[in-house]
Amino acid sequence: MKYMKKESKNAIFEELFDKLAAGSRGEIKEAKKQIHKFWTSDTKSFKDASSFILALIHDFDSIKDAEHKAAVISGMNLFVLALMDKYFDELAQFVLKNIENEDGRVREATRHTASWLRSKYTDHISFGKYEVRRENKDRKAAENIKIYNEFLDKIEELMKKHVPDDRPMYIGDAPSSIYKSLVLLWHDLSLCTPRDFEFRDQALMDPTSDEYIPYLGNDDDEEEVDMKEVEGNIWADKKDGNPTEAGKWLKRMEEISTKRFRNELERLKFSQDEIGGIMTTLRMYGQPAGPSILNDIIPKGKARGSIPHISDASSLVREMQSFANHFVAKNENGPISHLLVEALGLTP
Repeated sequence: MKYMKKESKNAIFEELFDKLAAGSRGEIKEAKKQIHKFWTSDTKSFKDASSFILALIHDFDSIKDAEHKAAVISGMNLFVLALMDKYFDELAQFVLKNIENEDGRVREATRHTASWLRSKYTDHISFGKYEVRRENKDRKAAENIKIYNEFLDKIEELMKKHVPDDRPMYIGDAPSSIYKSLVLLWHDLSLCTPRDFEFRDQALMDPTSDEYIPYLGNDDDEEEVDMKEVEGNIWADKKDGNPTEAGKWLKRMEEISTKRFRNELERLKFSQDEIGGIMTTLRMYGQPAGPSILNDIIPKGKARGSIPHISDASSLVREMQSFANHFVAKNENGPISHLLVEALGLTP
């Protein structure tokens, strides 16, 4: 591949991505592990790797098979986090191209890596010991939100292009397809943004509309619908200028997210004592404890056969984030949660 030039200053990254692009499954696994280790010891190098990543994107089609394409995209996730401020357009275009790939492995890798782009909308995002802080405050905030919404517009256009004749009411009921990947990507990237809450109020209410976007859940997932409705009420109270009224929904959010997180841990064969310890740690330390908890429980799940592959932990990660977002903490101004802080702009 052209981007694999030995004279490059990114020699370590070149060697690792060479394994992702052409190596055995064992080599791919080891390369991903090394990238994450490198992230914890030399994060600045990820920001300095722009020329390497842009060249990789340019020559991406030279990777011959879908398995290795998916591996390379998956290996790019932390680079996307580090580089998306300066190179959002290039990274977004790469996502839009590969989310239409015929192979589901490539689409899923693209979707998971693209989830980091949501931090273009937020003020900052934390991962382990590294925090990316940006200048998108005040005058830059509106510009970044505009760029991000244009990206969502393009995803919506692709959804219209690939919508099937028998469009599902709930995307969870749909078979694997480009359309399903696009809808899931849209939900990932619009989560808890005004775009998401506007979607709940408008598109969701009219499934016969050409603009309708299938919902994440299914007919039996009443708790998922309940949670979305409660989040919508919180956002509505924000728009009505009544932030204190929104607090009445917090307890219900905590109840739903706690039950779902507990059910997911039970499904993955964790004992009640283990579940209690995990929840206690999250209540004490919040989201920053997430990576260390996952580093502990994913190997345990793998040993028990309940998490044979890292991709099998996606539901666990989602429910853990929801639990961390929604558990209610005491505050001098009354009960508070991460979701309420984000939605209403309050100070915890």
